[in-house]
Amino acid sequence: MQFAAERIGSNYGAFAADHRVLTDANIACAREFGIDQMNTMSDPVSAILRSTPEKIRAHTLSCYEQAGNPFMVSAGREIPSATPAENLLALCEPVPFKK
Repeated sequence: MQFAAERIGSNYGAFAADHRVLTDANIACAREFGIDQMNTMSDPVSAILRSTPEKIRAHTLSCYEQAGNPFMVSAGREIPSATPAENLLALCEPVPFKK
């Protein structure tokens, strides 16, 4: 993790505390080293609990377009118990496969 943080000019504290830094670092390392599989996480409160189905769908599609195939979405660490069912369902909708 320290290695990935340093690759993007960050530090471990920022890497561990901010999901955006973690994701950017993982994507940068995957591209630099030709890694074809990776795992990133989002902040489940802002990304799922406080979001809307439309924003969740748009974010999922954006991630897929950046990552390419194969791509799998998951909730990451947790789904907050107060998450609206519509938001969870939006997270689970399939994204059309692109060749």
